[in-house]
Amino acid sequence: MRTALLTGSIVFAACALLALPRALMNTDFVYTCLTAALAGRGEILVSPYFPPGYPLLVYGLVQCGLSALSAGTLLAALGTALSAACVSYCARLWQVPGAPAFIFGLLAASLPSLFIISLNPQLDALYTGLAAVLIAAAMRAFSGRHGFGVYLAALLPGMILLSLRWHAALLVLPIALALLFTPRRKDGSGTQALGTVLLLLGAAVLAGGLWLLYQQQGSLQTAAPLQIAAGAVYRKAADPEAAASLMYDDYARWLASEPAAGVQEILGNVLANWPRFLTRKAVPAGIVLFIIMGLIRRRSPPGSAWLLAFIPLYTLALSATYFTERASALPELCGLLLATAAASLAFPSLSEHKRNRLRTKHAGTRVDPALVGGLLSLLLLAGLGWNIWRELPILRAQAAQRREIIAAGEAALKLAGGERGKVLAMPHRSALSAAGMPYNIPAPSFTRMWLDDPRLAPRFDALLPRYDWNSVLLGKGETSAVLLSEDDPSGANQFMIEALEKSSRWTEQPRVGNSRIWRLSLPHGY
Repeated sequence: MRTALLTGSIVFAACALLALPRALMNTDFVYTCLTAALAGRGEILVSPYFPPGYPLLVYGLVQCGLSALSAGTLLAALGTALSAACVSYCARLWQVPGAPAFIFGLLAASLPSLFIISLNPQLDALYTGLAAVLIAAAMRAFSGRHGFGVYLAALLPGMILLSLRWHAALLVLPIALALLFTPRRKDGSGTQALGTVLLLLGAAVLAGGLWLLYQQQGSLQTAAPLQIAAGAVYRKAADPEAAASLMYDDYARWLASEPAAGVQEILGNVLANWPRFLTRKAVPAGIVLFIIMGLIRRRSPPGSAWLLAFIPLYTLALSATYFTERASALPELCGLLLATAAASLAFPSLSEHKRNRLRTKHAGTRVDPALVGGLLSLLLLAGLGWNIWRELPILRAQAAQRREIIAAGEAALKLAGGERGKVLAMPHRSALSAAGMPYNIPAPSFTRMWLDDPRLAPRFDALLPRYDWNSVLLGKGETSAVLLSEDDPSGANQFMIEALEKSSRWTEQPRVGNSRIWRLSLPHGY
């Protein structure tokens, strides 16, 4: 436990220090900011896209004096710290010496998919960290230890996970079933009680969330069919940018077209995406090492074989939608746990150690555990150094991008006389520059991407207005400054840039990096 606490503390401090000056936003976190602001008004929004848990966590931290952006960034750092700590904990649970176990935890935090989401206020980092805690609790239960701490470490993360994402049921319920149906040990102890409680509690939390969804939306349908349809669009499009433009330039119209989400789309998505999940470097490396060491030693750490079945089944379910690197963070972490289990087999178990003490000095060939631990530590340090070397450019590029976005936002706000309602910009960029606002509410926009779902749009119109682009170009309304980016490949963004370049009503101001700013040159109404 001490190794896990040390690992988690170091990773949390490092991630927080690296992320707070560099954090960027995406549309998902803009949704979190808006729903947290609604919670501040006494409204709890349960949508087909997300349960209410994450916005409520951010709202609670905002009440403690943080901004939504800082709260989300610290929660991401906490999630990465939990992931690293749980890898170290499982390593020690499986009798890996302290130094390699510590480095295994640092290596987990440096996995590219996990490292990237730890730098930004994304739910995926917290989701992965809580999933790691649940898995570590299950591994301890499989080892025959079922104290109060195990129940707490399994039940609390399980409940929180189901309040963060609807598809957390694909994680919590299978773990509960694995605990429930694992045969009892020879001494009569078992994991059936923990599995039963986790299954019943998880089902109750999931049912409660769906009931709230039905009360607000009038339907139990989550966004899963839309994600399947979106996956089919991404798969068939010439490039991801064209697919995103097709769906999100006018999301309400795309929904009205009733995009297909049938068996054909599911099978096509699985065939395209499943191999991408399974070929992430940490996944095949962990599986191969685990199988090889298992065949050599003819044993495996308690519960570790469950991970071997979980990875392909969990990724199979995710593959029905679409592939993203952040969605592969948990499978990759499980792959590293398999590699940790394989490494533990290089050291003698407690029973083997006792037998070795009874043997004579020359009886059989034995490998010095200190030598194995030293070589393993060097190998892990090499992998850690390689990951850090690859990720340094990401840190520099993200810091530069954040500085540019904030500087461009300040320049546009100055042109609008300091009134955010008169600045038109993409939500994730203008929200980042709203540093002095508790919920980082974005400036008005001409597209809100998937937030324009008719089931959500009325709840957000007061907080994040959407203006008609044609009215803005004609100088109607309150908009007096427009902020766009050449880095945004969406059709709506490119159309606005071209239209503003041709307009006589708008005058372009000096660029700020790749950000372009226009000021209304004619009075409103002319």
